[in-house]
Amino acid sequence: MNPFLALIALSTLGLPLLAQDKTSHPGEQAFKINCAACHLADVLVVGPSLVEVARNYPADKQADFITWAKTPGKKNLKLIQMPSMAHVPEADLAKIHDYILTSTKGLTEKKRSFLYPAFEEPKRPLPYVVRTSMPDSSPASVAIVLENGLTACWDTEACRFRYAYLGDKTNLFSIWKPASLPNKPYYRETSADLLSLPGKPQFLGYRLINKIPEFHYRIGDVDIKEFLASNIRRGTFTRHFIIANHTGPLTLDLSGKGKATLTSNKGTLKNGVLTLTNEEAKSFTLKITAKNWKSPKKGKEHSSVAQRPVAPPTPPSTDTSDWSHYYSLQNIPVPATVDHQIGGVTTLRDGRLAVCFNSGEVYLYSPGGKFWSLFARGLALPLGILEEPDGSLIVTQWAELTRLRDTDKDGLADSYENVCNSFGITGNYHEFVYGPARDSKGNLYLSLNVASNGDGIQDIIRGPWNPIGLPRELHIVKNDQEAWKKNKLKAGRMYSRVPYRGCVLKITPDGKVTPFAYGFRSPDGIHLDAQDRVWVTDNQGDWRGTSPLYHVTEGGFYGHPASLVWKEGWTRKPLE
Repeated sequence: MNPFLALIALSTLGLPLLAQDKTSHPGEQAFKINCAACHLADVLVVGPSLVEVARNYPADKQADFITWAKTPGKKNLKLIQMPSMAHVPEADLAKIHDYILTSTKGLTEKKRSFLYPAFEEPKRPLPYVVRTSMPDSSPASVAIVLENGLTACWDTEACRFRYAYLGDKTNLFSIWKPASLPNKPYYRETSADLLSLPGKPQFLGYRLINKIPEFHYRIGDVDIKEFLASNIRRGTFTRHFIIANHTGPLTLDLSGKGKATLTSNKGTLKNGVLTLTNEEAKSFTLKITAKNWKSPKKGKEHSSVAQRPVAPPTPPSTDTSDWSHYYSLQNIPVPATVDHQIGGVTTLRDGRLAVCFNSGEVYLYSPGGKFWSLFARGLALPLGILEEPDGSLIVTQWAELTRLRDTDKDGLADSYENVCNSFGITGNYHEFVYGPARDSKGNLYLSLNVASNGDGIQDIIRGPWNPIGLPRELHIVKNDQEAWKKNKLKAGRMYSRVPYRGCVLKITPDGKVTPFAYGFRSPDGIHLDAQDRVWVTDNQGDWRGTSPLYHVTEGGFYGHPASLVWKEGWTRKPLE
């Protein structure tokens, strides 16, 4: 094992390496194995603190503690129910109880707080791009923050511009809920379809030109590129199109609303419809100019992100316990201007580390030079990274599997290619995507979370809605949490209403995507071994008494029923 893999995790948590205490309490090891993932000493996290447990189950109630651990109920309706610990011997449960009482002596309950400080939107030079959820657009949107705070929303699901507004003070770096806009859009396109072309658009990705994206998509055989830019002095927003493989005239329905005027350098624009000849359609530019434009006042600068407390760099450990014969651990401070929660790590063939952070960056770390260099940014919650044979990097993010390339060799990725987005997203906060893993034949594998009834969905989604279950309109929350409380139990604790939530996906080298296996809740780890066997970890919760490791075979079902709605031939009888 590469010695740098484990050290990253340690620095992320800001924890020192702890050597095993030979004189520890006899129940400590059993507690760490069975309980430590959900319980801390003096603060509520997933489950109640040990202080609260000790208060509820003092020394004279050890028998009650053991009974509860084996057949738990739900005391706190706001927390997830604890899975049964019936697999743990009663003698070990007694030791765990005694350890809880011993370790909490003198402790008092602390007010719940996050383990990490809240991540602040960082100060960064304009322009920049962020993949995120945007209101009145799909969860697979892109925010383009241009000069002086002019921001545009582009939807990669519909493959079109949605709107533009003034201001960049939004929560663009959170995918949990759509970004809140500081001002109403001064221009919004409202037509159902932009181009008079048959077929569904296919998003291919984008490349950065002077930090601004040129979007690339295809409708049928027609190849389309769209580049956005702005002119601050005149309040002008431009969209330049290059269209190939199209014959005949072309129309664009540019119907919109807002305080802006629309012009085109080619064709005839009348009543919001632009008509172009075959030759004109090859390359043209739209111009949207805000009426009564005033340059926005310079707002308060984004504050820099303070360095989270992390352990300083350390030499390899010289501890003589068993694990040190196989690998060593070091602490490496991560860059100060990123969210220190790490989504994925891989070792490159040249010995460097490629690390993706929850705030959307990919950094490369040189162990020899002990320095970080930025490679890519603007991703949406990247949770996995893999080096390709050609040296490019593939990253799993919220809305797609993306290939990153540095085509101009300046050290920064400028090509963001869509490898796979053939899975649904509703905007539910629990729809994580993990992977990728690759087998010897070049097939890629992803694992997809199901959604949670901890919240509803957005009104615009990606993928077909499965009709089995609560009607779609009742899933749409729009900040009406009281209405959702009435419907959430009918939605199911976890649900899969768009493809292929709760599945492992297989992506062939020619791009074919199929469900490989079903029955997962939160499959947060996926790996292929030297024999091309697929291994997946799942996270405890409903239908999961603990967090298992599965050897996954094609077509298999692994216990969580939500994804069965996508299994061909399923009869709606879970036991068949």
